[in-house]
This record gives sequence, structure tokens and C-alpha cells, in this order.
Amino acid sequence: MIAPTRFWKQVEAHRGRGILVLGLLTSWKPTADLIGRDAVDVASGMFDVVCNLAFSSADARARLSTTVIGAYWADEQDVSAVVAWLDRWVPLVISSGENTFQVNIRTLSLERTAKESGRELYRKAQSELATLVGSLPKSEQYPAMDASWEDAAG
Repeated sequence: MIAPTRFWKQVEAHRGRGILVLGLLTSWKPTADLIGRDAVDVASGMFDVVCNLAFSSADARARLSTTVIGAYWADEQDVSAVVAWLDRWVPLVISSGENTFQVNIRTLSLERTAKESGRELYRKAQSELATLVGSLPKSEQYPAMDASWEDAAG
């Protein structure tokens, strides 16, 4: 994975159609509230592993926020196999001697038009993520990717 600023700069530099797939760790807040920080660290590590494997064919991959991993394909590609692969692995149940919790990941696929800038794609991603987080139970909602474009792209 690359740094988020490098990711967005790479997306911005690409001209033409593309596909952005976002993985959202939806179990972050319930895990933190019920079990604590150590469990969140374990869930976050598994989130990295699962998304890295699923997004291995992407032109760029990055952890975009605490709960979002993004992958970008700089051409028109059918990413349904990527999403299907993720769906086979989640929810992932982690059980230890004292705790059991799930790693839940939801995905979004966004097509980039030939005329769309990286900034416009970023704003579209923010909006779609906000909608997805808004569909979670109120107690599980949190800002998924709330940095400005300027902060995200450096």
C-alpha cells in the first residue's frame, strides 16, 4: 500500500476512465465500544490483510482513513470478482480466549468518467461513504473519510 496523498495524486494524474473500489470497516465502532482498542487493532490488521489480497490487481492501493482502504484501476475493469472475493471472506469472525468479534467490510465501486477529475472522484467517494455510514445503526456511525481534498491529496 502507498501513502494516501500519493494515492490521490496518482488518481488525479490519470486521465480517462477508471474504477475506484473502497472497503469500509463497518465493525470498527462496535468493536471499540464493546471490547476496546486491542480488538480494534486486531480487526484493523485483518482489514489490511483481506483488502490487500482482494485489491492486489489494482494500480494503486492505500489506507485512506482509519476505516477506509481504497483501490484504483486506471482502466475499465470488471471488479465484480474483487467484490465477490471480499464477500467470500467477510464477515470474518475472530475468537480468542476471552473475546469474539467480527471484521465486517462493506464495499463501494465507483466508476470514473473520462472527464472526471481526481478531486471530483474524491468528493463522490466521500458522499457515497457518508451514505453508507448513514445506513448503519446510529450507535455505529462515524466519519469515514472526512478530510478535505487539499488534505487528502497534499
